[in-house]
Amino acid sequence: MVTRGTDHTPASGHAVVELTAAETHDLRRRVLRNHLPTAEVDYPDDHRPGSFHLGVRDDGGAVLAVASFSREAAPGDHEVLSVRLRGMAVDPAHQGEGLGRAVLDEAMARLRAEGIELCWANARTRSLGFYRAQGFQPEGDEFDSLGIPHRVVVRPLRP
Repeated sequence: MVTRGTDHTPASGHAVVELTAAETHDLRRRVLRNHLPTAEVDYPDDHRPGSFHLGVRDDGGAVLAVASFSREAAPGDHEVLSVRLRGMAVDPAHQGEGLGRAVLDEAMARLRAEGIELCWANARTRSLGFYRAQGFQPEGDEFDSLGIPHRVVVRPLRP
């Protein structure tokens, strides 16, 4: 496991690290799918070439934050090289500590270095404040996904 970008270390002092898809599953299930009796948290795009997963671990190795990224065209009129952010979750006991921001900062730096022009996601409507603070803008109308209101959010990555 490679620790990346020390510039993106949250206030907690934990570094952003690369994870396997499987290492994201527990947190995805507990935070994003806890309202469903059974939920698939192994997304098909997790295994697509070029996909990657970032997160933050505590000193004992527990995963505190996760996010996954895969190349996928953005919805709407965006005809640029795009990556989709999916499965972003922070352990509820550690929300507000800058872990999600650190993961996104590391990912955006990596995506820019790869020449990616846009990052997008289907964000929970109640999380729009977080995404706006990270440079994402909502687009289109609200929609339902697995019983939860969402909006598409986009973040241009060009200088």
